[in-house]
Amino acid sequence: AEALISAAFDTNFIIKDALHFVGTARRAGFRGDIVVPILPNSKPEFIDKLIQYNASIYTVYSQCSMQPDTRCTFMQTELPISFFRALVYLNAVMTYSEHTKIMLSDFRDVFFQSDPFQTKALQSLKSPSQLLVFTEAYPNRMIGRCPLTSGRLIDCYGKDVTQELSGSVISTSLNVFCMQPACLAYLFLLISQADVDIRRVYGNATASEASAVPWGALPFRGATGQTDSCLRFAADMAFHNVLLYNNVFSKYLTVKVYGQGRKAV
Repeated sequence: AEALISAAFDTNFIIKDALHFVGTARRAGFRGDIVVPILPNSKPEFIDKLIQYNASIYTVYSQCSMQPDTRCTFMQTELPISFFRALVYLNAVMTYSEHTKIMLSDFRDVFFQSDPFQTKALQSLKSPSQLLVFTEAYPNRMIGRCPLTSGRLIDCYGKDVTQELSGSVISTSLNVFCMQPACLAYLFLLISQADVDIRRVYGNATASEASAVPWGALPFRGATGQTDSCLRFAADMAFHNVLLYNNVFSKYLTVKVYGQGRKAV
């Protein structure tokens, strides 16, 4: 079994946006599940077009503010919608068997020229622990050259970790291929980084420093009880790249990294 999972969390999406994603996937020959979580008040014509292409859609009922930075409420805490997707994907992935090949993907500006699961790399995707991740263009998209990614890394892990990763090429978060068990592990590790205590460990803090952080307000609030300054737009990018380049993913999973333009992406 195969599944594409992509959150269409923009109530301004129209028919052409559905055609770009589900339309090109179906025309490219993909016959598996296409799961598209949407927000309330999504345009009816957009929903109709998704259904026309046999996509499975469901509405995520969360209070989401669209301006200036889209955030959705979870556990009485506002989370950036980019990170909120990980929680939604976890729920979707849990509905599949361990033998399912899954693609987690952005929705906007994504189109398919062929069935992604028919590439050689994806046909060999069989082990429950396999995870395929992708990097952006080298050398322009190195972490040190991207103010957004490096800025969020500083917010989440500090300047030392950001400096160590500055020469690494940005790897895109929540755009991966994985077997279902590997997807669960990937999402769990990513979501766990919302915990200030866990981030301190990867931020080179000592065990005693890490244990000094109060647990009462975790995982989505900082030690002071104020909203965690890390949890802003693109926090998931910071989490993903720290876990990848510190070999945390590879500690639990069999990880393959492909550059832009290689294999399925």
